[in-house]
Amino acid sequence: MYEAYISVSVKNDMQQLVNAIVDSQKIYENILDEEVITKGDAYFLANNSGSVMKLYQKYDGLAKRFEHLEHGTTQNTTAGVAQEISAFFGEMIREESIDSSNLDEIKIELNDDMKQKVMKLKELNSLWVSSVKNNVFGVTDKQGDLVFNRQQFRNHYDEYSLSDDFWVI
Repeated sequence: MYEAYISVSVKNDMQQLVNAIVDSQKIYENILDEEVITKGDAYFLANNSGSVMKLYQKYDGLAKRFEHLEHGTTQNTTAGVAQEISAFFGEMIREESIDSSNLDEIKIELNDDMKQKVMKLKELNSLWVSSVKNNVFGVTDKQGDLVFNRQQFRNHYDEYSLSDDFWVI
């Protein structure tokens, strides 16, 4: 029963992960088109990257508790990079209140250096988008937008996905 509960959690978390990566890609594209980073951009990119990091940590810990992985066997650079990205954008809005009234306020106008950084981050996120598209069952490409179908995911992995050695780390 515990495995069934965690399997539902995996499905929900997978949707959160897919959404965070896809939303980040759209934000990077918008930043490069507009050549500015708004408070909202920084806020959502910090949160999305934080989600990538937290979900890795959560499932790495679960895998070890269920003895699917030995302690010290995983080194995930994605989680570390996601943490750095989260800190980078989080620093831009530190100690500022963010709400719907100021999401569009310009925080930074891109100079050449910042534009290069955003292009590199977009390039990295593109790899994550490709990985999600190629490795997560239930993710489909609808005219350039990735869509996560929870039911397809569940039908493929069944409600007891953990007992089937399903681990995304």
